[in-house]
Amino acid sequence: QMVVDRPQDVPPADLPDQAPPESVWMTFEPGCWTMAGMSGARAQRAQLWVALGTAVTTLAVFGRWLPPGLTGKDAGDFVTAVGVLGVPHPTGYPLYCLLGKAFSLLVPWGNLAHRLCLFSAVTTSVGVGLLYLALVRMRLPATASGLSDAARTPLAVASALLVGVAPTLASQSIIPEVYALLFLQAVLLLWHTVAWAQRPRAGIVVGLAFVTGLGLSNHLTFGLLLPGVLAYGAWIGWTELRRLASWRVFLGALGAFAAGLLPYLYLPLRSRVDPPLDWAGADNVSAFWRHVTGAAYQPKWAGFELEALWRHLGFLGDNFPGPLSLVLLVGAVWLVARGRALLLLLGGCALTVGYFAIGYQVVDSEYMQTGALPFLGALFFAGAVALAGWLPGRWRNAAAWLLLLAPLGSVFLHNAELDRSADDRTYRRVHALLDGLPADALVITSGDFPIIPAWYAQMIEGTSPRVAFLHDSLPFRYPPFLEELRRRRPDLHLPQPGTRLEEALYALILAMDVNLDRVPVYTTAMHASFHQRFVFDEIPVMPGSRLWRVRRR
Repeated sequence: QMVVDRPQDVPPADLPDQAPPESVWMTFEPGCWTMAGMSGARAQRAQLWVALGTAVTTLAVFGRWLPPGLTGKDAGDFVTAVGVLGVPHPTGYPLYCLLGKAFSLLVPWGNLAHRLCLFSAVTTSVGVGLLYLALVRMRLPATASGLSDAARTPLAVASALLVGVAPTLASQSIIPEVYALLFLQAVLLLWHTVAWAQRPRAGIVVGLAFVTGLGLSNHLTFGLLLPGVLAYGAWIGWTELRRLASWRVFLGALGAFAAGLLPYLYLPLRSRVDPPLDWAGADNVSAFWRHVTGAAYQPKWAGFELEALWRHLGFLGDNFPGPLSLVLLVGAVWLVARGRALLLLLGGCALTVGYFAIGYQVVDSEYMQTGALPFLGALFFAGAVALAGWLPGRWRNAAAWLLLLAPLGSVFLHNAELDRSADDRTYRRVHALLDGLPADALVITSGDFPIIPAWYAQMIEGTSPRVAFLHDSLPFRYPPFLEELRRRRPDLHLPQPGTRLEEALYALILAMDVNLDRVPVYTTAMHASFHQRFVFDEIPVMPGSRLWRVRRR
């Protein structure tokens, strides 16, 4: 029942040229843990049932936390883009838009925002189940073979669940966001890498290329995982890689990579038909390239800062609380001594993503580390295996099952901050504001609220569709906003598309002044220059929101 594997740093040799008759992805070969007393087919089914149970458990937890509908920040942007098949903020996230639209059409209940919350929850749950399967197939050092199946299985389940309910990932798995999909794609990358370590073959190279293309069509930080994966694959399978090197394999991998990038065609195709929401105007090559590369956000990269290192260590402490962080350290030390190639994969992927997040000066840079969480989960699993292996035989199983309390403890520890089952504040705030506005009002805004949730209310629900929101920076950084607003409200005097951001304040004052003779003008933002020319009457709305009616002095 037990097969002692080769040490991690020794590449497998004398592998047959032909794949076995079983599925490439679900074959349990030497180096993979099987269920005790079971044949290969029965072991596969048993592991699949355990993976399914792990995924369903994660989904049940998320179902308890799921919000009823629209949430704040970028949720309004993504939900609206999915609803109208528009183009959201850079980098466009075409794969999310397409999959989110398909999922929303398949789910027959709830509003669109709630369906996309559920889409995130299902995506992460599937990723957690696949992570368990990747862990049980991972080539650990030979000393790990001394553990019984009764100990290894709960260790893998606990590691996968702990990653799934980690606050950074869980908070993004219950709202309309792209990070749950990023997590699933990172798990697929780990899955293929583990399959390569188990038995290098051409089909895995093609699969890795396809997963890479799909990953980049959702979030560019997926590319940060590739150096560690490529270095690991070359280390353990360089001989097989050279043997497989051929034009046929190269062209197959190149075609698979290109197929994974095909969702990007969605952006210019949709921009060409002028959807109601379009950040890019990506119907020409230069606009398309600026959007998909996130050119507007590139100045946010400030490089490595020592102070930010503590924030990154805090990220580890938040997601692996208390003594669980030490298990990560044990895993790293154990792999330094026993499996340096595996440490190159797991530690390398975590470090490259962490380095980027440390230097990227935006509010949500922490969430970009969701792509590293599967690799941190695998490192945690390695540490847990090492610790269990050092225990006396009669204590190993008990310690492994006891570790299942770790994800349960994380759920209880973070339940209050993650439970959004009654969170409808953003929805109520934007409707309270729209209800207080005349049908043809012009509103000068700043920041994410109310403009982003207002897109959802106006374009998806049809609430106050003629109310015009003129943001103090978005239309000047993304001209398609002004073009769409001018088409929708030709009765307004609005800044010309192409007006520079440096001229935005003057353009806003001019728009307020001229439009006061045409329509009611309001503002949710105060600039010192406004007071020199206008008087503001505050309008009572829901607590936490500010609205003023504008009059000339």
